[in-house]
Amino acid sequence: MDAPPANDSARHEWIPCLIWLPRLALIITTHGIATRLLLPGAYYVRWSRSLGRKIYRRRH
Repeated sequence: MDAPPANDSARHEWIPCLIWLPRLALIITTHGIATRLLLPGAYYVRWSRSLGRKIYRRRH
């Protein structure tokens, strides 16, 4: 089995991002993952291995 590329593991790390326009996206809540309308603001984002989509969480 070949080793995954170096930047592949970085894809799954939490990265700070700013959202300028509202969008529907997956967000981590205290009760799990939910699809919500994300308002403009500061979030962390990472690529989900199991869902194959971006997941966001609020930056505090």
